[in-house]
Amino acid sequence: MIQRSRTVSTAQNGAELGAHGTGLLPVAAYDNDYTEREAAWHWHRELELIRVAEGRLRVLLPGEQVLLNSGELLFINSGVMHAAANGGEGACLLHSVVFLPEFLCNGTEGIFWRKYLGPLVENAALPSVRFPGGGAHTAQALAYMDRFWEACREEPFGYEFLLREQLSGVLRLLAAGSAEAPPPASPRRRREDERVKVMLAYIQENYASEITARTLAAQASISESECLRCFRGVLGTTPIQYVKKYRLQMAADLLTATDCAVTEIALRCGFAHMSYFARAFRELFGLTPREYRRRAAGEPQQT
Repeated sequence: MIQRSRTVSTAQNGAELGAHGTGLLPVAAYDNDYTEREAAWHWHRELELIRVAEGRLRVLLPGEQVLLNSGELLFINSGVMHAAANGGEGACLLHSVVFLPEFLCNGTEGIFWRKYLGPLVENAALPSVRFPGGGAHTAQALAYMDRFWEACREEPFGYEFLLREQLSGVLRLLAAGSAEAPPPASPRRRREDERVKVMLAYIQENYASEITARTLAAQASISESECLRCFRGVLGTTPIQYVKKYRLQMAADLLTATDCAVTEIALRCGFAHMSYFARAFRELFGLTPREYRRRAAGEPQQT
């Protein structure tokens, strides 16, 4: 049941495409290697638990950055925009679990939803919760995750009960306030988040075309200066910097997933000049596009 890392793709509204798990079992477990890859900004209705197995992970949330060390755990709430990348110099390995809250209860009318899950999922002021290293509650949460992972790997008879039991244990700790929650976001910050979601959706749908700060501002019905302020405040970058990096990440995906020529990929990703594309790609990934493709294919590097 445990799956390997996958590229995050999103719909027009920025929501992640692709189901996590199945309709019968809406939970998925992933072995992720973020040593040399990133997850672009996205969101999903499912809840997510991220455990760092080795190295350091940098998780970006609207207006904040969370650095997770090995042995730490992060909960990301439903509908929260987030991105992730290696937060250190060496390997960055992690386990993530993505699941619908309904997996832990029998609908929204029962006690489990009304008393525990509903208040958690519907709390717009609680985008994430961190279980820091060394704490007793963190050790308890990690033990739940260990048993969850073992059930995923072995799939013994009735393992579905075990999956729900372990995830329920972590959620019980969250409901009891046994981890570190960030300060609640202000109404202004939540409004900025929604505006940025609209602008990200436009970028993800139109990244091959010319995009300016004025174009993005029009999508959210705000001024150009407000667009710049929202991007700085929520994502910590400028619109143009974000567009450039997003295009390069899409190009990297095409280099590994297709046999298209490098020049064709550059054009499909919004780069009109090959020299600029090659230079920008190397600045971000430390390799030329062709070197990146050869290494992804397991081919020896040319010297």
